[in-house]
Amino acid sequence: MKAKRIWREYGEEGGYITPPFIFVKGLIMERKLAAPKQAERLAEIFKKNGYDLFIVGGWVRNALLSLPHIDIDVCSEALPTDVCSFLSKEEGIESFVKCERLGTLEIKIFNGEHVFLCEYSAFRHESYGEGGHHAPENVWFTKELDKDAFRRDFSVNALYLDIISGEIKDPTMGLPDLAGSMLRTTSQDAEWIIKDDGLRILRMVRLACELGFLIQPGLYRTAKRLIHLLKDISKERIKEELVRILLADTRYPSRIPRFDLPAHARGIFMLKDLGALEYILPELLEGQGVIQRQDFHAYDVLTHSILACALSPPRLALRIAALLHDVGKPQALKKSGNMYGHDIISTEIARKALGHDGLRFDNKTLSEVCELIQLHMFDLDNRAKDSTVRKKFAKVGERMARNLILLREADVAGSGKTSTMPPEIKKWEAILSDMRQRKTPVHETELALSGKDIMKLIGEGPSPKIGKIKKAMFEYVVLNPEKNTKAALEGFVGRYVKRS
Repeated sequence: MKAKRIWREYGEEGGYITPPFIFVKGLIMERKLAAPKQAERLAEIFKKNGYDLFIVGGWVRNALLSLPHIDIDVCSEALPTDVCSFLSKEEGIESFVKCERLGTLEIKIFNGEHVFLCEYSAFRHESYGEGGHHAPENVWFTKELDKDAFRRDFSVNALYLDIISGEIKDPTMGLPDLAGSMLRTTSQDAEWIIKDDGLRILRMVRLACELGFLIQPGLYRTAKRLIHLLKDISKERIKEELVRILLADTRYPSRIPRFDLPAHARGIFMLKDLGALEYILPELLEGQGVIQRQDFHAYDVLTHSILACALSPPRLALRIAALLHDVGKPQALKKSGNMYGHDIISTEIARKALGHDGLRFDNKTLSEVCELIQLHMFDLDNRAKDSTVRKKFAKVGERMARNLILLREADVAGSGKTSTMPPEIKKWEAILSDMRQRKTPVHETELALSGKDIMKLIGEGPSPKIGKIKKAMFEYVVLNPEKNTKAALEGFVGRYVKRS
């Protein structure tokens, strides 16, 4: 999909957000489901002790949609202490308290080498304090399934499968919503549900994108009005939802898309429209309204960044880099009146936004993102010699080189000016292919001659000189892969020392 079409249909109009309610005619919602065998065994144990056990949430929802369902959450009116007591008498079953206050357990059922894992929670209802904090302030256990249902977030997540009978209990009318691909809160008062936990706003976006669901217009408006609740949510939890939104198109690839817009792109536009970026990556908002050179860009910095991310392949570091690659342009413009050097500024902004003081990404992802952003202006004018490109690709490795090519493609596609890829892309592809075919080393450890070999050859101990020789030898082999033999490199070292 081209950038202009994405922006015209979804960025300006907002039509991807609140289309009218649509009930899919002819879609048959099965009222019975078969639970996993180990879950049936667990339910029989509960029944023996006087309780009905239910599977609730995502497993039931996905089973009805014929989507993969792995994580299993089970629940009943039994208190955790009682559950641990009667499960301890069963062979091959272990239970551990996860959170006593919330009444949650982790249950393991062993069957040879296989382990069936599920999370148990007792029926409960709860209340929250002011703000959007994730944890409830008060918790009460209950014997009523309905009360448990109405504490949950969305109606399609409040479906309960009676494991033994196979029947589905639907206190919040989630089945019609499932049939209509509609995301709606369990309560008619969406404000109450969102205020209980501000993170539900991001869960709303993520689930709508992963499942291809519409969002009830009233819920969307409420989320937009209460977006400030995100300020109370921990950076770690925000990061987890952001990652899942950025990769939403990979969650259920077998599901037929309901929208022309890719799932992750729809999610990014919703985050912008809701005002969520202010609480996730506020640095991006500085690019709003910042005009770029009209011969290269049709959009301001913020819109271009979102479109570049929207048009990127499903690799997390790549999509984050596409989103942040130009985030330094506003600062560069203020500093010098132009955008030169924005790649360096963008790298530092990204490092801070994603690091320990920001969203706290792991070091590997942080390093990949920052390296991509720092390199995204490389050979922009297509003047770099083949030898220069080879050395650069050997230095960064094939994976990074491939991601750099994909980032350049997304950058160009997101400009809204052209769908023709720049000439350097073809050059880079050819060089990378040739390097792969000729088995070009991408690290000094792949050289046929080690540092110790060099020291022995020239009769000297460790010193900066050895490092210089090794670096020169690596660059020589990058341009002449067939010379990566001990004999050839011994000759190279002799010539290098003589020249020096």
